[in-house]
Amino acid sequence: ISSIKELAPNIQAQGQPTYKGKNIERGSVIGVTQPFIDINKLEIVEGRFLSDLDRLSYYAVVGHSVAEFMKKYANKDLIGEKIKIGDRLFSVIGVLENSTNENLNFEPNHSILTHLTTQIRLDKNLEIQNIKIRIDPNADHQKEIKKIQEYFLNKKSISDIEVRSPQELIKQMDEQMELYTMLLGAIGSISLIVGGVGVMNVMLVSVTERKKEIGVRRALGAKRRNIKAQFLIESTALSMLGGAAGIILGIAVAYFAAQYGKWEFVISEFAIILGFGVSSMVGMFFGYYPASQAAKLDPIVALRSD
Repeated sequence: ISSIKELAPNIQAQGQPTYKGKNIERGSVIGVTQPFIDINKLEIVEGRFLSDLDRLSYYAVVGHSVAEFMKKYANKDLIGEKIKIGDRLFSVIGVLENSTNENLNFEPNHSILTHLTTQIRLDKNLEIQNIKIRIDPNADHQKEIKKIQEYFLNKKSISDIEVRSPQELIKQMDEQMELYTMLLGAIGSISLIVGGVGVMNVMLVSVTERKKEIGVRRALGAKRRNIKAQFLIESTALSMLGGAAGIILGIAVAYFAAQYGKWEFVISEFAIILGFGVSSMVGMFFGYYPASQAAKLDPIVALRSD
């Protein structure tokens, strides 16, 4: 298939990896080829990666977590140290950089990478389970996926093949994000309703306690619309104050979460504007009824109230 620029098959090997008699927890042995590092965008911090010249050799490249485990018991650099996999000793020739990529189908930090041919030589029953392929970015991805599927299905030994493209993974992530957005929207709507009812109750209590003030203002010439505007402004200001407190709290929580998770911290100006806008609308909507009640008060009755 001419559009294929690079491919990297891999197999999951068997055997508990150990170092100086200590089991390497969560250590997984994977048989790979030279293009594996480029396709998965991994980096080497010590030594080198496996090459095509390492066919059938007993060399290994370890992930960051495996290297940290080995350093507890090593008295020197890890290059040249021996890892036992099954009943075979493998020489460490490289260490991978700490990887935070969660979109890979393996854990690079806990991996011990050996040459694919070596693992097949040690266990004839091993089969290639995954092949990562990089195709020409200008090619039609859907057509190339069909070509790849047809190629494998034409092999008598293969009855089923699954081809996943980044576009499909992105589509799945978008669908999940839409679901999360709907869920958060539902939770936010409930919160807004509860908060709005709280604002309305506060303003109704305020109207009840300030009947004399309303009566005096009406007696001095204030019109119904003036009273209504006053209470609407108060309820809107109250909601915007709550919105400002929520925005500050949200930014603070997001900042500390980003620092803890080592994520990029970005503030969306649109989200801040939207927060102020929604809080002001909630104040106006739920403050309208108390404002109307205040505007409808009879000045004489209001002045007589205790």
